[in-house]
Amino acid sequence: MSNTLLDLTTPTLPDGFCWPSTPQALANALFALSKAVWPGTITGIHIGTTPPADLTLLWVKTDSNGAPIGSFTYTTNGWVMPHPEAPNSGFRKLWIGLAANVPTLDGGNANVVADADGPFWAIDTNYAFRIPIGPGTNPAGGYDGNLANIVPEPSDVANTSVGGIEQIQLGIGNLPPHAHNVRTRTDGGVGASAGFDRDGVQGVDAAVDIEGGEMIGTPPTLQAAHFSVMNPWKATYFLKRTSRKYLVG
Repeated sequence: MSNTLLDLTTPTLPDGFCWPSTPQALANALFALSKAVWPGTITGIHIGTTPPADLTLLWVKTDSNGAPIGSFTYTTNGWVMPHPEAPNSGFRKLWIGLAANVPTLDGGNANVVADADGPFWAIDTNYAFRIPIGPGTNPAGGYDGNLANIVPEPSDVANTSVGGIEQIQLGIGNLPPHAHNVRTRTDGGVGASAGFDRDGVQGVDAAVDIEGGEMIGTPPTLQAAHFSVMNPWKATYFLKRTSRKYLVG
């Protein structure tokens, strides 16, 4: 801790001052009448749970146990100190409490935001139903060495961009290799044939023309059901700083 030099004012001896009997008594008398001037606008420090009457003092506010809460100076907004996080900063923090309690965090309130009034924190709705991901390019180029095919984002992710999908539906190109076995008729006729249908289930499928050797009918029209592609998750709020500047003592 650096030392601060204080200017001492020369005391004015009162009328009728008697010369002390010893040099030490003289020194004591002079120091008793001297004053030290604190440099700048702060003339001293007040430590306690309540503010000082002298508005030029620095108030080190403490709790009932004497632990420091913060250092406040008196301004047009009252006794204030800057919030440790800058207003409207780019930082975000997680909050697992209730949304209704966000305005009162760090001593804020639900009033309109001003320099020394209103909430310090607000929910960043840009992260509603979003999972954060670090910007950049997938160093592996995708799970198989190719670019990731994640709708609608490519593998190169820019800062503040969005992407991903909660559920997905497989298309024909996503299906694994497979075959549809059909039992044909042996009587030379044309008509429906009992056997395995186009989905591999025993039953009746489209008509089969034995003479032409080809299947008469239309491809199956069944669609794959959507399924979730989300990893296990736990929801939390992302908070951002408002424009409020000061804590109030």
